[in-house]
Amino acid sequence: MSELWQICFDQLVETDELECVDWGSEVSLYNSCSGETLLLNLFPYEILQFLLLKPAPLSAVAEHMAVLCDEENNKKWHKKVLELLKQLKELELVDYQN
Repeated sequence: MSELWQICFDQLVETDELECVDWGSEVSLYNSCSGETLLLNLFPYEILQFLLLKPAPLSAVAEHMAVLCDEENNKKWHKKVLELLKQLKELELVDYQN
């Protein structure tokens, strides 16, 4: 079974919404756990919105994003999405489900 990715800060799980401001092509996101505000483009923001619904494996995240971005859902696309998930993990926004 593949790893499930999830939102990693508790406030989002409790409120089911992101504390953010939409700037058109970018979103500023406040992480209440770290106290940091991050500026994200819409691609990672959409991943966070998707994972807010429930934890998901890479394959589901990649499929969802491929549909949104009108991209072919192939190995190259999965690699791109995985790299972004890893970056979001470094920012302490997502993690593997425990």
